[in-house]
Amino acid sequence: MAMRRQENHEAPRFSRRWWLNCLRSLLWVSVISVLIWLYADMEVAGTERIALTIRLTAGKSQDLMLLSPREEKVAFTIRGSRAAVKDFATKYNSTELTYDVSGCGYGMGQAIPMSDVLNKVPDILSLGLEVVSVSPPAIARVDIDRRIHQSVPVEFEYKAVLKEPPMPTLMGITVAESRWEEIRKRQPPETRPALKTVEQTFEKAQAGQDQQVAVEWRLIPQINGIEVMPDQPSITTTVVVQQLTGVKTVSVPVRVQAPAIWLEDGTWKKYVLRRKAPEDWQKDLKVAGPVKDLDQLNASNISAYVVLTDDDKKFVESWLPGEIVVRFPEDLKVRLAEKPSGVQFKLELLQPTNP
Repeated sequence: MAMRRQENHEAPRFSRRWWLNCLRSLLWVSVISVLIWLYADMEVAGTERIALTIRLTAGKSQDLMLLSPREEKVAFTIRGSRAAVKDFATKYNSTELTYDVSGCGYGMGQAIPMSDVLNKVPDILSLGLEVVSVSPPAIARVDIDRRIHQSVPVEFEYKAVLKEPPMPTLMGITVAESRWEEIRKRQPPETRPALKTVEQTFEKAQAGQDQQVAVEWRLIPQINGIEVMPDQPSITTTVVVQQLTGVKTVSVPVRVQAPAIWLEDGTWKKYVLRRKAPEDWQKDLKVAGPVKDLDQLNASNISAYVVLTDDDKKFVESWLPGEIVVRFPEDLKVRLAEKPSGVQFKLELLQPTNP
């Protein structure tokens, strides 16, 4: 059998068919080149500036607590493939991240490197990103302290006369060890730190009638001006209100009380009392007590005075301070709501006169 002759399909050089084949090959090379370029562009290294807010916490630690929970602004530049950088920026830019400092071994007042914080962001590692720069480089002075638990008495604050005061109550508090020491330093000697309640006014109770009232005493979460965390926000008790209290302002003159011997030894013949500001010797006293007792109170049954002593006879160029003593009728259960400001005076020796 005769062999078929293999045909040569190659077009003659520079023929029309040859030029068409060249153009077709060039088109495919161009398409593949563009695809390769696009893929390479996606994988080529790129950078992005990211802004975050880092919120510090102590997590669920039972032993440590952050004294001042903080939010720190941070900006950092990441580098990696364009696709990874874009994905990271879309997910994290202008967001907030929580960083638990309790398990990182930081001490009181220690700075936290920002690299430690960013290393906790899982997507930086999984996306193959690199942190190029960060500002600030560290979170300055993080106050973390040991958490302790204490039991303290509760002081009930109220404006009323109760048949019996509320039963003594203890409340547990959680506080940082260093803050507890500061509370103890501010506490007067031989007294215990105590929680106070928000003052109850019993405005709905009727004056002059005994009335049983269930009271929710809301606790003020601080002692001696330092914040603490009570085990519960309030205490509920039942009290019997006898009388409502109020505050009344009474204007009274301030007098002087001198030793009785001065009337006999001629002191008032040798000295004269000078007052620096005579208008200050008329005081507006704020008095608190049961409403029915305040109704009976007036300037005539209030005594306000400054006590003079022999030391006041000594020569001074300046003025002497005078503390005002206030006395109320014994049958009225009233008290000063505010201590009045003092007065200033001096005893001047009179010049002898020629006979």
